[in-house]
Amino acid sequence: MESTLPMTSMEGLNTDQFDSNDSYVQDGLYEYSIVFEGDLCLSKGPKFMRDAAILGIFFLVGFLGNCCLMMVILSSPRLRTSANILLTNLAMGDLLYVMVSGPFFLEHELHSCWQYGLAGCKLVNFTQVMVQGVCVYTLTALSIERYSVLVRGGTIRHGGRMRRGILAAFAVWFIAAVVASPILAYAHISGGDAPVCQYTQLFSRAAKIYEVARSLVMYLLPLAIITFLYTVIAQTLLKSAGAFAGETQPGARHFSARRRLALTVLILALFFGIFWLPYYIYIVWFQLDHSSLVHMAGVAEFRNLYYFSALANSCLNPIIIFAMSTSHRRALMICVRCRKAETTITSVAHTRSANGIPGEKVKQPIDSRSGSRNTRCTEL
Repeated sequence: MESTLPMTSMEGLNTDQFDSNDSYVQDGLYEYSIVFEGDLCLSKGPKFMRDAAILGIFFLVGFLGNCCLMMVILSSPRLRTSANILLTNLAMGDLLYVMVSGPFFLEHELHSCWQYGLAGCKLVNFTQVMVQGVCVYTLTALSIERYSVLVRGGTIRHGGRMRRGILAAFAVWFIAAVVASPILAYAHISGGDAPVCQYTQLFSRAAKIYEVARSLVMYLLPLAIITFLYTVIAQTLLKSAGAFAGETQPGARHFSARRRLALTVLILALFFGIFWLPYYIYIVWFQLDHSSLVHMAGVAEFRNLYYFSALANSCLNPIIIFAMSTSHRRALMICVRCRKAETTITSVAHTRSANGIPGEKVKQPIDSRSGSRNTRCTEL
């Protein structure tokens, strides 16, 4: 399977042109080259178990982290703002990327041939590219939202902010789908007895144009927009910081919270730029000058680096948000405590019922900080 991950071996190429003694096969650069004797679909590689373990960790962390982030935001009315709607959108894109990209990459390393038909080839590749766009365009939308709040001083009501966030999320998915749509037309299966899924016609002029254009609209242009917006935001924050220096009134706390959220979005964008850079270097280099790339020492390690770094970014995003945001951490802890409380109450009720003891109302736990019964569990 070529998928959206260009292989360093001869997958997707015409294997008839290579002899079994060709140095291209035996130069030792390809840890996951196709086995030409016997089953053409088997892959080999002594590091397969290592990669499988790394993917398993990434899948677990990415799945739990992004699910927790979506649960916390969607279950807490206080967090239903335009920025948090977009953070939910980011978590949804990251979760989908982890769930689609990871298992298919691992399956490919174990079994090189594509087994899911033309429709599966088109759908899997389209989904991977689309969710990549969802992640970067959501970060761009978050930067625009922070710019409108911190620089332009937006004062839209809560309902208006919610609608704006939802509309921005739908726009992100639409734009990402449009950018990925050529894959639905050009993805195909080749290879005869050893079918390979390719999302473009390798090394063709159309493939080169598409990969360069995709790198521009899904990486360089969004990062340029984010950089410009945060340059203006930084200047505004520096000017405004003096007005609240040493003050403790609500306005100062509100300004600090806005500044912290802006810093969180900036860190998310910075990590995206760093972790996805090897990916875009590889895909453009692979299409424009594959002959020099495949014979470069360490190309197999570079391939694993760009794939794992992109996957790691989707796992790190929710961790960054929880680490930077006190509100999200507090909401997560409340959700965890409420789940434990509900489990305990349910267990006690079942025990009393099993022993034939009549049921009775169970008092709600007291929240010492608020001085009232813990109604936060019902709010979240």
